[in-house]
Amino acid sequence: MKVGLIGAHGFIGSHVARRLIRAGHEVTGFGRDLDLGRRLVPAVEWRPCDLNTDTDAHIWAERLDGCDMLVNCAGVLQKTSRDDPAAIHGAATCALFDGALKAGVQRIIHISALGADDDVDTDYSRSKRVADTYLAGLDADWIILKPSLVVARECYGGTAMVRLLAGLPGVVAIPEQANIVFQPVAMDDLTNGILRLTDANAPSRLTLAVTGPVVQDLTEIVQTIRAWLGFGPARIVAVPGWAMRPVILAADLLGYLGVETALRSTSFKQTEKPNTADHVPFEEATGLKMQPIGTALADDPASRADRRDARLAAPLIALRVLLAVFWVATGIVTLAGISHAAQADAALALTALVGGTGTLGAIIATSCLDILLGIWLITARDLWRPCVAQILLSLGYIGGLTLLAPEMWADPLGPLLKVVPIIGATIVLAASGARR
Repeated sequence: MKVGLIGAHGFIGSHVARRLIRAGHEVTGFGRDLDLGRRLVPAVEWRPCDLNTDTDAHIWAERLDGCDMLVNCAGVLQKTSRDDPAAIHGAATCALFDGALKAGVQRIIHISALGADDDVDTDYSRSKRVADTYLAGLDADWIILKPSLVVARECYGGTAMVRLLAGLPGVVAIPEQANIVFQPVAMDDLTNGILRLTDANAPSRLTLAVTGPVVQDLTEIVQTIRAWLGFGPARIVAVPGWAMRPVILAADLLGYLGVETALRSTSFKQTEKPNTADHVPFEEATGLKMQPIGTALADDPASRADRRDARLAAPLIALRVLLAVFWVATGIVTLAGISHAAQADAALALTALVGGTGTLGAIIATSCLDILLGIWLITARDLWRPCVAQILLSLGYIGGLTLLAPEMWADPLGPLLKVVPIIGATIVLAASGARR
């Protein structure tokens, strides 16, 4: 069977693609980043799409020509500078469904979300409901699946945030919001269920919650992941709402600029309602027996790399912030004390070569460059670019200052020596910053 898979390089989509391929299906994957898709799932035939703009059913009909089935795994958490949930979940997805029918697709499986309900007031829920309602009204063979928190060995989005919390040493800070409750589902159960629902004899025209058999709050999920990682139980500290608000606002701003994180206002708004539902209808439709996530994870034991990833998640975020603050603060401090900076040994040596005006211009230019690099580091989607720029600039500073004032290497405060570990920290951050 030939399956058209939308969002095939996403967290759920990439797992679905691999499961369908193992079962012998031919998968055509659609996504924006085809290079990423080819790296993650090379066995897929990749085609470009952008649900922000692809709202023409005829275009989708052409793309899906020859496909027997459509599986839609595309989704975004919150509006950003490059993504609009109203388009992605709404207009483009409805056009996708119309295009699938025009192309003769026999069955549509649509991944929605548990909690995309009328009583949850977010752009995410509203836009998800648009597509759910539209598909349910079509004269077609369809299935709508609404997963709770999906847990896999690979982590991304909300799962990555849980892994970060689980990796904190000894004490774990969790928002005090009391009803952050899920019915987490193992990725294998979700993908095996989707595989079974691709069968022509499987039930259709159903909306099914995809949940595990155990209701757990965020604390219990974190402790479950810690146990899988081989860490001891943690002491849980509740963070009051007033302390979370500035963090969430900052995360919203970074998210809008393209820095992907699950710690955003939409996430917290969605969890105001328990993310739970009966798991039995999905079991009956698929013939599966849903597993608690602890059982599912135990079948795939954590490795040393998993433990390292969990332990380093929070420190790497802190390193990114600290390096950004360092570069911005360096530029501001230099500009604020520009007259003092102009009297430094290196500045005086430069003045002898290019004059006072040239030296002043160089100080202002490099200070502004420091500030811009710091801002770029905190807002960049791909960390390696600003990191490489900072490393090159640091090496330039070292080389220039060595020529102008070599005695600085013997300075008791070590202004040049301190740049070396900063370069090392930046190399580590660059190496950790690959997008999935």
